[in-house]
Amino acid sequence: MTLIKVAQVLRPHGIRGELRVRPLAADSQALQAGQPVLVRQRDGSERSHQITSVRPVTDGLLVQLAGVADRNGAETLRGVELLVDSAVLPALDGDVYYAFQLVGCRVVDAGDGRDCGQVHAVLDNSAHDLLQVRLDHREWLLPFVERYVRDVDLGHGVVHVVGVADLVALATAAR
Repeated sequence: MTLIKVAQVLRPHGIRGELRVRPLAADSQALQAGQPVLVRQRDGSERSHQITSVRPVTDGLLVQLAGVADRNGAETLRGVELLVDSAVLPALDGDVYYAFQLVGCRVVDAGDGRDCGQVHAVLDNSAHDLLQVRLDHREWLLPFVERYVRDVDLGHGVVHVVGVADLVALATAAR
């Protein structure tokens, strides 16, 4: 089982134990009523819950967990992470990927096969995602857009890119 962080609890909502959460992906289908979710506390401890309801609000979702019946119970979950088994995530269409699928992939220049590093994280900057790539103990940011990303081969764990020589050179230049 591969656990994936899908949301963060922002704060309690109301008096019946609902939680205002921020999904970590634009598509919040990872949180559905009836689905099990793992709550990871700030100290690293984990506890399983069942989602009983989910509803959208302007800045995220309101989520109700079984066993959290009032504001006091919800308050103890402020700031925690919500994780799900990757197997329960819905399949995505076309050239859309979950962030966890990209982390660990090698970044390779599609033109000359040069190794450009490995995806360490996927960052959301509103306009588009950025791949945080590590190469030779240095990091550089790759806009995850068609201009630079030609192909993603999840089977081989490779992101093929073009036109990134200047980005890589800046990151690896001696400082």
